[in-house]
Amino acid sequence: MIKIFKTHIPSVKTIFLVLTVIVILKLSTQKVGAEIWEKIQTLDSKYIRVLETTPEGILAGEFFQGTVGGSSPLNGIFISRDIGESWEFIGLEDRGVIDLKYFNGVVYATTYYTVSNTHGVFYSNNMGETWENLWSSPSPTKIDRDSSTIYLGTEHYGIYTSTDEGQTWNKIFEEEAG
Repeated sequence: MIKIFKTHIPSVKTIFLVLTVIVILKLSTQKVGAEIWEKIQTLDSKYIRVLETTPEGILAGEFFQGTVGGSSPLNGIFISRDIGESWEFIGLEDRGVIDLKYFNGVVYATTYYTVSNTHGVFYSNNMGETWENLWSSPSPTKIDRDSSTIYLGTEHYGIYTSTDEGQTWNKIFEEEAG
């Protein structure tokens, strides 16, 4: 799986690339036109599942099943406000982040693990200072958003939409009885 994310700096164009969820590379095209790929060493995790760009910085969601040397990775969300030079943990520890979406000042995260009897989809409207649970039903795997609708894909239960900020959800492509 390869995902490409773009961010812009006045004299440098930077693209981030996630290769098979193990390595994050950064491509910088300088004014002279030279392309340079470099591995980002500052995020101490081999288990990054998803990246999302925001006006505040780059978000990285970590997901790992199991333990490493008797302990588990943080399995949460990190942010870099300086294009990958440094990273800060901003929450959802031990939840296993599957997908991230940033829209209009809100960060949405789909999670795998249950902690304190909550799981599913979480959102933050303050870049991870606090998180609220939005969905605790079947295994969410993908989230998207536009100006009127939140879209949620699940592993075995189909696609759901919400047009009221997640207060109610509608299953689409409902099977007909027959």
